[in-house]
Amino acid sequence: MISFLQITNGTVIIQVASVLAVLIFYVFDQKQLRGMTWRQCIADPSAGIALALPLIGVNCGILITRGSVYTWRHMGGAAPLGQSQRVLVLIGTIITALALLWLVRVLSRARFGEWPWIATGSAALAYVAYSL
Repeated sequence: MISFLQITNGTVIIQVASVLAVLIFYVFDQKQLRGMTWRQCIADPSAGIALALPLIGVNCGILITRGSVYTWRHMGGAAPLGQSQRVLVLIGTIITALALLWLVRVLSRARFGEWPWIATGSAALAYVAYSL
């Protein structure tokens, strides 16, 4: 029987993969429609692309993290996470955290300047330092 953790992770993986596909398609489509180069998409993006790019990062990180936990649970999950799975969880968490900071920056910079994403990152780093 599939455990509760597997069901929840599997459900999120399916949805995140779908959102990721839509976001990637959106960026490619907007790039082509607007005749933009990849450099323009990164350095001077439209509002939609500026929002889609960090969301792609967030969803990639979630997919890596949830996928590795799902795989661990599928393989039995009685033992602690293996070294490769811990590395994948860490990589996924770092990608998610950085992409969320990017998203905060995109959404708040025009109104509030740089402090929201810097404060958010500082709080997260303080939490990690305190927890270790």
